[in-house]
Amino acid sequence: MAFVAGLDETFLRSQEEFAKHFRAKYENPPPIWIAVGTWDWGKLSHGINHLSDGNRDALCRAIDPRLTRRTLVSWMRCLNEVRNACAHHSRLWNKALINSPRLQPGKIAEFAHMAGENGKVSDDQKKRLYGALIPMNFLMRAFHPNTEWPQRLAELVAEADLPEEVSLGSAGFPPDWRDDPLWS
Repeated sequence: MAFVAGLDETFLRSQEEFAKHFRAKYENPPPIWIAVGTWDWGKLSHGINHLSDGNRDALCRAIDPRLTRRTLVSWMRCLNEVRNACAHHSRLWNKALINSPRLQPGKIAEFAHMAGENGKVSDDQKKRLYGALIPMNFLMRAFHPNTEWPQRLAELVAEADLPEEVSLGSAGFPPDWRDDPLWS
């Protein structure tokens, strides 16, 4: 399988000290917790796609029991797209995301503020930067509950002196986004 061969090649090329140490001491392929440290975001995102449903379910339960595998996979694709846009200095603020995140406002209460009258999140919100910031925020809080990242980001965005053409709305921010507990 070409994907697995690519992961192996990434580990063999890695200049990380832990990878060099492992290669010098052992002849076997590295365990996953060592190999994953050499992967870039794209490989990690694609790696989650290649997991069995049972392993994806276990990963979702470890992050948050309300999270579904379809949602997690969509988040990884979305965050990979955002990461690539940032890494290549592409437009992101008012760009429509190709890989919009799947959000579950009925299942995950933290997303309820994004639901319209029909109970669904509008494409205007989930296909814009704000839609990608929601999973980032959720994952940051899941892995680091005391993180101040959401508050720092909210302050940065709220204090930005933006021209009318580059409004918060053009990035999918709802008018009352700052009032949502996700950002406090």
